[in-house]
Amino acid sequence: MPHEGFPSLTTNSSDPLYNIDQLGTHPECWTSVPIPELGNALVVYAMLWARGGQPDAFTQPLVLLHSTFEQRGSEEDRLGVLQAIAFHVEEAARRLQSGNFAAALMPFLTDPSPLVMSSAALAMAGLASTSESDEMAGPRLVAGFANQFTNQQQRAACLAGLLALGDSRVTALLEGCWRNLDDQARGLLVQLPTGRCPTPCIVDFFLRWAEEVAASEDEGRDGLGHALAGLARLGRLAEQVGPDGEQLGVMELDRGFPVWSRPPDSVVNLVHRWTKEQFATSIESRLVDIAKRERAPRVAPTMLREWGLPDVPHVEAVARAVEPLVNAAARLTVFEAPVEIDVRPVHDQPNQLIEWGIINPNGPTMCQFALVDVGSGYHALVWTLHHFLLPECLAFAVGHFNEPAVLHEALARVFAANGHPEKPLFKSLSHWVRLSEGSSLDLDTVAALIGSAHRRRLESEGLKGEHPDAGLAHLWRLARNPVEECRREQERAFEDWGPVTKALLAGEKDTATALMEELEQRHVLPELPDDDAYRRWLLFASEPAYVEKIRSYFESARTEAIRRYNAGRESPVTQDTPTERNDSESVG
Repeated sequence: MPHEGFPSLTTNSSDPLYNIDQLGTHPECWTSVPIPELGNALVVYAMLWARGGQPDAFTQPLVLLHSTFEQRGSEEDRLGVLQAIAFHVEEAARRLQSGNFAAALMPFLTDPSPLVMSSAALAMAGLASTSESDEMAGPRLVAGFANQFTNQQQRAACLAGLLALGDSRVTALLEGCWRNLDDQARGLLVQLPTGRCPTPCIVDFFLRWAEEVAASEDEGRDGLGHALAGLARLGRLAEQVGPDGEQLGVMELDRGFPVWSRPPDSVVNLVHRWTKEQFATSIESRLVDIAKRERAPRVAPTMLREWGLPDVPHVEAVARAVEPLVNAAARLTVFEAPVEIDVRPVHDQPNQLIEWGIINPNGPTMCQFALVDVGSGYHALVWTLHHFLLPECLAFAVGHFNEPAVLHEALARVFAANGHPEKPLFKSLSHWVRLSEGSSLDLDTVAALIGSAHRRRLESEGLKGEHPDAGLAHLWRLARNPVEECRREQERAFEDWGPVTKALLAGEKDTATALMEELEQRHVLPELPDDDAYRRWLLFASEPAYVEKIRSYFESARTEAIRRYNAGRESPVTQDTPTERNDSESVG
């Protein structure tokens, strides 16, 4: 049965609505007419439907027209039409002092795009009202819609639109809404725009969410990561520069509801403005308390940094661990054995000195040395290994590291020992080395440090290992195609060790032993590499463009390694989740 179009509006060809009428009365043309014309028709008919009290004769054609436009138009097209309808709704509401026209926005509350849905919710909350005196009628109406949605994505998008209003009266309606969202919907609530600037009530919304989850006894503490991500995003937004050339900061706003109850130039008024730093001070204790309650894998350090705050839980853990070993009379103390730190930093931690890593298909590894201020003029020299199964964080020394000579001596001693026999810094040469900007460590110094550590490793293994020149050739292949080179490296390992495994499975121990000895002899170096060899290798390994390219593969490689590890396991891991060490699983 063919679809019926709209009732005719005019037969007068000189009428401004004539072309719209010709399109509206011929639905067979809706699938082929240019998108702008279809959008204009939707604006007109949506307003006519709302103004006429939503007549049945317009309802079914409007549903079909909106559906056709939704299917054909892009997200940008639909946002444009939504904004046009909102403009006309506000104009009509101001003229007639009625919020009934906001019904024209309702079809957009079920749009397939979460961004369009949240924008529609925001507009409708500000425009809908039963009377000028009922300020919260619009927000309550939209909040009611959100609660009625069984689709979690629609519910989250609707809530995000309300949150973006940045009004404490509205956020009061949203109290605890995160409890009724699944993980994907919570992520969507965080990702969608939360207004043009942070407001105290939006920050407080995410703080209350994070505090509730952090204080719970739930093992997974579902949703904490999303709440912290929301806080981090607000910190970044507060740092941005606004139209007036000043930092956006955090703004207390006075917003009129409904919007047409006030003159257009006073719908939103600025009450107070804090710089990001000022507002961070006011919420610092709450942020730090949340961070201290978080379990691994940690997100809080990134959130704290976005608000200009240090990773207090990690700093305090380092201070506690090294305090018994600090010699107040010494400018430098290198520990006989490294001290374990029970709260690990994230990989983008501040005050880094040097970083290196390997894109290992079985578990990419990133190592970093950083300085942590432990007070009284002392800093701890902290090494962190980022690996999804075997993460570690160790303090190797403490001293007055603001003095370059003291720092260099500490690094020289730690690298010369290759860390510690049970905690080696290097088992093999890395795929990249990143030198921190502003560090007193130049390329020659770092080459000497890595050379001393690697040579120590070679000596302990009977010169069995990789020569820097061979490592350099490997880096050249990595630079061309990191993914392909890692795949080929794994294939070469299977080719080498496959016969050994086959012999072991067949019970041929003598054959397996002979094959292993043969393989090991291939990698025995005639002599230790000299400093020039390590310098040649480091010159390439630390080249900024190369480092950026290789590091860009780290997260995807780690995600893939986690996926492979979790396949078929009852207790999957996420990221940097400590597990009991298994001798068959090495960091590589």
